[in-house]
Amino acid sequence: MTALERRIKHLEEENKKWRDAALASQNAHPGTLQKQATLLANTRFDNFLSAVDEHICCAICTMKMWHPYTLSCGHTFCRNCLQDWFSTALAQHMAAHPRYNPQATIPQHWRATLARPDLSLAARRHIEREIGMLLDALPQPTYSCPTCRVEVRNKPAENFVVKHLVRTVAGVQGESCPKEDPPTRLGQPVDGPWDGFFPVFRKD
Repeated sequence: MTALERRIKHLEEENKKWRDAALASQNAHPGTLQKQATLLANTRFDNFLSAVDEHICCAICTMKMWHPYTLSCGHTFCRNCLQDWFSTALAQHMAAHPRYNPQATIPQHWRATLARPDLSLAARRHIEREIGMLLDALPQPTYSCPTCRVEVRNKPAENFVVKHLVRTVAGVQGESCPKEDPPTRLGQPVDGPWDGFFPVFRKD
């Protein structure tokens, strides 16, 4: 359990105590005392939700990160914002290199060979080295983190901890994950959210 999750659990338990105290005071001290206790409990819980929002909202769009992805530098953003950010860099690169295609760069016979489950480790490493040299010899788009501008050379990783927190907090607030259609980037059909930006078998 992460520190943020422990904090959430602690504040939820504390909030429950305040609510129980407010209900208990109903018989002994009806009226003003009950209203004050309930108001205090609700205020504390609202403050807690506001504090958590700072950790689960995207720094770019300021909305909840329903699909959070973390970069190698440690910064996390929502999937759509990262895709838009990378699309700008990709469009600039394709303006200078119109034939660039991150997937067509890798020969199909290498893809088929790497997909074989019986491929030996030595053969796999040899092909990955060849792919690495091939990619290094070709102009590649330069992607960076929107916050720290550190170069991004690997696909962003989905952050399941933040994803769980977003859905937990949203459930308390009566929200649900919005439905959306998967985007197509620059007319390129893709299987994963980052296949339009990074070669599938990239080796750094």
